[in-house]
Amino acid sequence: MAPSLWKDCAQVDAWLSWDPQPQTDSSRIAVSIGDQKVGWVEVGKTDSYRATMDAAAERSELPFLKATLHRRGQSPRYVVEIPAPRE
Repeated sequence: MAPSLWKDCAQVDAWLSWDPQPQTDSSRIAVSIGDQKVGWVEVGKTDSYRATMDAAAERSELPFLKATLHRRGQSPRYVVEIPAPRE
């Protein structure tokens, strides 16, 4: 799907996966846009995504969500914002 663009932001599909895979106690949740890994979920926030990750794994899928890609005038040049899972 083509991203929705406005001003200095774009809405894109972001994929979540365990990094490294298969999942271990030290795995983090990677965030990818297309086939490019662009970041990770903050260390303290991983548990809030666990139910989403588990539900997708039961279907042999990777979860995806709508993310906002922000272009900034300073470093970091781009920031990816993903929504928090529903409780």
